[in-house]
Amino acid sequence: MADERKKRILLEEGAEVIYDEEKGEVVEVRLASDASAEEILVKLREGELDERLPEKVRRSLEEKLEESLGNY
Repeated sequence: MADERKKRILLEEGAEVIYDEEKGEVVEVRLASDASAEEILVKLREGELDERLPEKVRRSLEEKLEESLGNY
């Protein structure tokens, strides 16, 4: 059975973000072949990323992308 707290959003930047709605934490980020974690991170920091993501999830996404790029 799927966890009902997990939500999925497809970003126009080419990423699928799966997050726990209750905790406000990103569970997984799947990048399309043409998507760039760095480009998504820049848009996120500039406030140009999908408005549907709650603020807490945005912070979690930023942390996940930084980890994947090795920028702790």
